[in-house]
Amino acid sequence: MFETMGKFDGSTGRRRGTGAWLGASVAVASLMVSLGAGLVRAQEDAESHPAHIHAGTCEDLGDVVFPLPNLTATGVIDGMLTMATEDPPAADSAAAEGPASAVPAKASWSFVDADLATLIEGGHAINVHESDENIEEYIACGDIGGSVTTVPEGEAGDGVLIIGLRELNGSGHTGIAVLQGMEDRTWVQVYVSPVLGEAGAATSGDSTPVAAAEDAAAVTIQGFKYDPAEITIPVGGSVTWTNEDAAPHTATGDGLQSGTMNLGDEFTQTFDEAGTFDYFCEFHAQMNGTVVVE
Repeated sequence: MFETMGKFDGSTGRRRGTGAWLGASVAVASLMVSLGAGLVRAQEDAESHPAHIHAGTCEDLGDVVFPLPNLTATGVIDGMLTMATEDPPAADSAAAEGPASAVPAKASWSFVDADLATLIEGGHAINVHESDENIEEYIACGDIGGSVTTVPEGEAGDGVLIIGLRELNGSGHTGIAVLQGMEDRTWVQVYVSPVLGEAGAATSGDSTPVAAAEDAAAVTIQGFKYDPAEITIPVGGSVTWTNEDAAPHTATGDGLQSGTMNLGDEFTQTFDEAGTFDYFCEFHAQMNGTVVVE
């Protein structure tokens, strides 16, 4: 299939000629998914994840600048078909094959009407949402920036940028995005998959993260959640809370009072007695956490 999709025609948004560079880009993306999820293949999954390019950064998302196709199990094939024909047919997911332990991944391929330099220099981020029904819940995000790889002379494109998409709100999802400059447009490939736990098992964003006992432990406050929500430390150990939300928060409990923590603020407390210490945020009562000292 790649032999028919080579040089990029800026007037149509489609390719012509040889397909070596496209094939290489696909191989890089495929390698990333395989490294992150073992033998990953498109599996039947009705869920799709909306995605957009926003102005700003993941810490301070602005307006949607470019909507992207929803990430789906058939996103790669859908993108290929869209680039190859004016009226692409819908792709169907095949029945799952291989070991049941394989982790499903989702993807989105599309062009946006901006060159790669504009996306980098203008300050933008790729943000992925949980679903159309829960569009306000963000699951992964990455700021557009970094080192651009130069395209070999004679090949299509103006450079390639690969960025990571970090997990948001305990979603259990991370990913990458590959952005390839194509004259005055950019080919955007976005991939997400569940975070892998021990022995290659995918972790669930619904499960409450629990940290192992350490002398010095850390809790991140982000997405109006304490992460991890429960943490275990030995007697004499300490916990440091860091607020990564734009909204102010506290860590308040019996013998625990951080005071107001604004974006970037930290608070550390040492626990000299064994016990279970529950705490909450004075500004947002639904936020709860626990420190276990043993």
